Amino acid sequence: MPTNDSLQNYKATSNSHYTLIIDTLHNSSTAAQTHNSETPALSRMARKKARTRAEIIRCASELFLAQGFEATNVQDITELADISPATFYLHFSSKADVALTQFHGWIEDVLSIARERPAGETPDQMLVATLEVLASRGYVSSQLPQDDEGNLVLPIAMAVLFADQSPEVAGRIYQALVGAQRELAALFGDRLGLAPGSFEPWMIASGFIASWFTAVHGFMALLEDGGSPPPPDDLAVRTIDLITSGLGRLWSDPG
Repeated sequence: MPTNDSLQNYKATSNSHYTLIIDTLHNSSTAAQTHNSETPALSRMARKKARTRAEIIRCASELFLAQGFEATNVQDITELADISPATFYLHFSSKADVALTQFHGWIEDVLSIARERPAGETPDQMLVATLEVLASRGYVSSQLPQDDEGNLVLPIAMAVLFADQSPEVAGRIYQALVGAQRELAALFGDRLGLAPGSFEPWMIASGFIASWFTAVHGFMALLEDGGSPPPPDDLAVRTIDLITSGLGRLWSDPG
């Protein structure tokens, strides 16, 4: 576990940080419910099921953010959502399944933001801008809050990577990242005017994904070693900068 000294620069943020994320999730759920209610093809039972699922996600999100993924169990979620465990398991197989639903939503937001960036932006500029938009939505923070015992409360996109995972969960994370890389490769290929089947967009997309993955794992590793690393966002920007300027800098000019 990270030491108290290594966590001193990551004091708890105000409740507005949590409120922003929960409001975003609630608004998304409400919009989905409104859409469902206006869709004749869905029965009343189907709409009720969709509302229950959205409420489980909302309550789980609130708990994950307030006390952390590891400290939250299924009973906590069912009590806050005012449902029975049986109802929970009708919708999700575990708390990790709920988190993965959010993880997929986070990836969709990343891709959506990237697609909306101006055509003239380079991939590294797109990454910086995407992180800024995610931060404004509460997904990513330059400071990570702590619980009452000083443990970091990780954003769900980070927490799900460090949770105790079954091979199935790990496989679903891998599939999601590969899918995101495919979408980004298509986007970069189109932006750069490269012919379909070109390898270069895949290289760029892999750098985009690797910058986030490296930043998350590097941040946690540095904390566990007793260091005081910069925020994950900053590490991601530094990683993509090294990739775009050439990794050779690391051994030719380490300073």
